Amino acid sequence: MTKLNQTKRDMGIYLHIPFCKEKCIYCDFPSYQGLEAYYDSYIEALEGEIRLLQVEEPWLRTLPIQTFYIGGGTPNVLSLKQWKKLLGILAKYFVYTPSMEWTVEMNPGLSEKQFALLQLWKEAGINRISLGIQTFNNKQLAFLHRGHTKQDVYHTVETLLKVGIKNISGDLIYGLPGQSLVDWQTQLGQIVELPLTHVSVYGLQLEEGTLLERMVKSGSIKLADEDTLDTMYDLMCSYLPSKGFERYEISNFARPGYESQHNSRYWQYKEYIGFGAGSHGFYKPSLNSSYMTSMENSGAEVMDEKDDSIKERMRKTVNFDSSYIRYGNHPYVVPYINKVRQGMLPQVETVAIDSKRFEEDFCFLALRMLREGLQEEAFYLATGKELSSVFGQTLDELLTKGLLFYQEGRYCLTPLGAKEGNYVFSQFIR
Repeated sequence: MTKLNQTKRDMGIYLHIPFCKEKCIYCDFPSYQGLEAYYDSYIEALEGEIRLLQVEEPWLRTLPIQTFYIGGGTPNVLSLKQWKKLLGILAKYFVYTPSMEWTVEMNPGLSEKQFALLQLWKEAGINRISLGIQTFNNKQLAFLHRGHTKQDVYHTVETLLKVGIKNISGDLIYGLPGQSLVDWQTQLGQIVELPLTHVSVYGLQLEEGTLLERMVKSGSIKLADEDTLDTMYDLMCSYLPSKGFERYEISNFARPGYESQHNSRYWQYKEYIGFGAGSHGFYKPSLNSSYMTSMENSGAEVMDEKDDSIKERMRKTVNFDSSYIRYGNHPYVVPYINKVRQGMLPQVETVAIDSKRFEEDFCFLALRMLREGLQEEAFYLATGKELSSVFGQTLDELLTKGLLFYQEGRYCLTPLGAKEGNYVFSQFIR
């Protein structure tokens, strides 16, 4: 049976701003440059989508929101006037909890007008910033088409502190073309010198359709070799904790008490609603909701092995009342706007989560949390099954290989398991 133990419903919201001044060479996210003419129409479409979903799911009008995350793209490309309109819309349709974590992604580099924007964010209740630093090396920043400099990073952090936003996360990327181990050590040293509360670190990925992919295929640049990447990874894992940033998730480090509450929702298999082009959501629809019919009428693509209707697949789960869905919105701005203007929700993919998928997702997402890990009690409360009865053989094999360890009712990744995370996670897919 697909169930999730929630004595009190807990909800997060993700809102996507798919605009940027310049597309980074490695980025395959739904983010676009040169669409300034659509900024106002997009904000109107966001309001339309929120309104449409709240008609289908009335509980969303009154349920207090625990976490709110506005990502991109580059959300701070919107003007002060546009942000005022957006914040007014959000205040109109949502109920915030007093302790709500409210994160906005932004790129370093502030004009005089954007100082007023930061003040507006602070007054609205935004209390956490995720800053896309990526590197402190100006040549690397220019190569990546980041649009900011090392000096912009320091100025932006200083300004955020000045307006009273002190919970600041910074992103770094390692494995950049031509990046040496000495340079990577320098990057790590520079980021811990900033008054940040959180650091996210990612290895450079070669994504299909990006400018970076075309450059690599043409032979104009060469990516770092595996040995260099392994050494950079090991350096990250040892250095950041030594400076007070505890590794709580595979790619994330935080000072005590500053773990990302919103991103933790994904790994803890908690519900979240996504709004905007390219956004995704995971939640339990109302039993009597016409949302499923609305999705079918909108022409949403059903991501399933069989060409069944969404409703039929939901009924086929062991307990319809316990069913969850994952959905994804149209990734392109104009089709997204047009869909909402037609009075339809903009989903283009929907998956009904059956018991098998639920159990698989629950396990490999939980293992991403390095301290909490995969807990036997949590799995039982979520599924009604003993963890050993479903994945006992898999867990034993991973323990034998030194990829997991068991302690006090939970399975956690070993250092080797964290490095080989993709392999570990794949073992839970049946």
